[in-house]
Amino acid sequence: MLPGVFRKTLRDLLGPVAAWGIGLAILAVAMVFVFSSVRDNGALQKWDAIVRGLAPAILAFVGGEDIASVAEFEGFMRMELLNFVPAILAIFAVAEGSAAIAREEERRTIDLLMAQPVRRWRVVVEKFAAMAVGAYAIAATTGLGLLIATRFVRVEHPWHRLILGAANAVPPALVVGALSLLGSCTLRRRLHAAILGGAFLVASFFLNVVGQVADLIRPWRKLSVFYWYTVTPPLSGEIVTPQIVLLAVVAAILVAAAAVAFGRKDLAV
Repeated sequence: MLPGVFRKTLRDLLGPVAAWGIGLAILAVAMVFVFSSVRDNGALQKWDAIVRGLAPAILAFVGGEDIASVAEFEGFMRMELLNFVPAILAIFAVAEGSAAIAREEERRTIDLLMAQPVRRWRVVVEKFAAMAVGAYAIAATTGLGLLIATRFVRVEHPWHRLILGAANAVPPALVVGALSLLGSCTLRRRLHAAILGGAFLVASFFLNVVGQVADLIRPWRKLSVFYWYTVTPPLSGEIVTPQIVLLAVVAAILVAAAAVAFGRKDLAV
């Protein structure tokens, strides 16, 4: 049987996960059909030439100089969808991570939560685990949307790369979610924890973008969680890379810090 806190948190996440997952899957299906409808009339080749002529700052925002040709399926999907999936999943992670403990305190239900025969550190770990499962479920639904859509159009791409391409967007979001969880375990208000996670998300996103074009910022680009997502092409088919391991270690450290903070916190009941 699944642990009680983990099971309850998963049940509470069913609605948000379904909404985010279906929304991203529909977007993925739409992008596949857009690619199929314009690839044979020369429009994509002209668009690729336009993209290559964009100012470096704009090119960095839509994918960077290392992006494959948008006239090809991988380049098109990376530019139109996959480059933004980590940030979208990170928004989900901020919302759920910041609510993990702080929402219980605001609703005065923390005493009911702590009445469970479980240690405080396990509450934190189980809530994070449920959030991670939810994020991967959203990514899997997105990948499934890509997979189904490619079966209706003439797109040759290994099915496992489509699924893993979406799954590789999760680790950066989990780092952001773990930081939001840490804020939820140390701060009294969910809003404050969300501001902490949201500020890091925005700063990390723009650090990765600006770091591609500004020499002064470039050495600091590696501090962005989104930088590590772009090191390996999303549709390469790799799932366990040094970058993924690094992000997992960072997330684990933040979760451990959140567990320690929650263990020392005076709860408002």
